[in-house]
Amino acid sequence: MELSDRKLKILSAVVNNYIQSAEPISSKMLCELLNLSLSSATIRNELAELTELGLLEQPHTSAGRVPSHLGYRLYINKLMGKYYLTKKSKEYINSILDLDEIDPEIILKNVTSLLANMTNFAVVCTSVCAQEDYIKNVKLIKFGKYTAMIILTTSSGLVKNRLFRCEILLRGNILEKFNNILVEKFVGVSLKEVTPAFIQTIAASLGNLAFLMTDVFDALFEISKLASKTDVYFDGQTNLLLNPEYDQKSAIKLMKFFNYSDDILDLFLLDDDNKTHVFIGEELHHEELDQSSIIVTKYIVDKVNYGVIGIVGPTRMNYTKLIANLEYIASLVGNKLNNILDGE
Repeated sequence: MELSDRKLKILSAVVNNYIQSAEPISSKMLCELLNLSLSSATIRNELAELTELGLLEQPHTSAGRVPSHLGYRLYINKLMGKYYLTKKSKEYINSILDLDEIDPEIILKNVTSLLANMTNFAVVCTSVCAQEDYIKNVKLIKFGKYTAMIILTTSSGLVKNRLFRCEILLRGNILEKFNNILVEKFVGVSLKEVTPAFIQTIAASLGNLAFLMTDVFDALFEISKLASKTDVYFDGQTNLLLNPEYDQKSAIKLMKFFNYSDDILDLFLLDDDNKTHVFIGEELHHEELDQSSIIVTKYIVDKVNYGVIGIVGPTRMNYTKLIANLEYIASLVGNKLNNILDGE
């Protein structure tokens, strides 16, 4: 779709001003906003043509124009300017985020809460979607005569633990023996390789000792499955109820979708190398999201693994400012998690 520069300027002005005012934009208003020396009749004609192309919509016959989903898409792809955070804004984000925290789970929960409060929209954040995540360390700690905890650390900084019961008495020398085997056989192994078949192969190499470690191997398999699963954190869903773009029925429907739908994670897992994506309404192929947009960006951990942070709100949102905040926070999260991995 090739548009003249004049049409592009008019479309951009309509989108920018509608985002700010939430009111349909009239030809008279555009005459005042645009210094193009054009008559109101000429601008009306341009608005009519943009409407015929599906880029604008007219809520009522006598009303001005508002952007359509197609108009927002063209704006985001070609017309949207770059927003730069001020030093004061960055300092505020840094202070709220608590960069001294060393627990990845707490960091991600803080990020989700911070963005929800900053934007007044809903926010979704995932733990690291590990592409090449492997076991960095695994250790057994005795809790009782027959009870132990297995603690597993992954290459992306994730720490998981599981309490389990053994059928044998956990004397000190047995526990030490088990720990040595776990480190020797499983450290450096990819999480996706820790299957029952792989564990059986390891067990076969241990002879009679394998029978003593049956409960340990079961616990290791379960915790490896848990560590390979992507955790999803939500915050700000109730913000949707307070947003004038949604009526109560559509807001509740959207909240239920994010809380109970199995499809939610698929919307946020980005397979390509692009850092930030904007999905608009019908592009998401879910009825609950027809009047919403999602902005998603990645944070990178260990160069090959990543997690995502997403903002969910109405299509009428300040995309440039939200993207700037989202990308800055994602860079902080990525750097912090990498520092934790490096032991800094």
